[in-house]
Amino acid sequence: VGSAGTLLLCIGLATRSSVAAGLFYLVNSTLVAAAWFLIADRVAGARASGDALLQPTALARGAWAPLGVAFFIAAVAVAGMPPLAGFFGKALLLQAAGDTPWAAWSVALVLGSSLAVIVALARAGSSIFWKPGTALSATQSPQHALHTAAIVFGLALVAGASAFARPLSAYTDAAATQLFERRAYIDAVLGARPAPPAYDVRREMRERGDLK
Repeated sequence: VGSAGTLLLCIGLATRSSVAAGLFYLVNSTLVAAAWFLIADRVAGARASGDALLQPTALARGAWAPLGVAFFIAAVAVAGMPPLAGFFGKALLLQAAGDTPWAAWSVALVLGSSLAVIVALARAGSSIFWKPGTALSATQSPQHALHTAAIVFGLALVAGASAFARPLSAYTDAAATQLFERRAYIDAVLGARPAPPAYDVRREMRERGDLK
């Protein structure tokens, strides 16, 4: 909901820079959402609804540690905190909002929603990893390994969007420029000379007598 609201704010400001910020944030939001669904499925499958506390042996095996690390990375990404790409997207949005009459409201909404997300994820993390529940199973199935690989790949894409933030920002800025400056596209389509046909269908039909 928070990510969707941020994207709607980018579109609602209706400036080239705000749309560019929204396109940049959309990449991070999509990758983080995919990682979140994978992590949530793993946590749901690993944690039962019993009343027993997490067993120390499970913690010693490091069964919950990888999930905790994945949860933390995804939480930082979705909250828009540095050094991940969500922070850059929100920074670009706030910079774009500064040129509009809605600057104060935009700053308040973006920062307020980020704080709310941080608090909500902190509570969720403490509930998942510290409240009563059963230990993780130590068995590794092929599906389990593929699921782990998918989570790692998703988080790697999130980190990659941060590492390549500058070229990604340049690309989204160019895309927003094309959306707002449509004359070049119109001229390219309507002003182009049609290419000669590689095969003259009308002549072939005349020779066959199908066209008179």
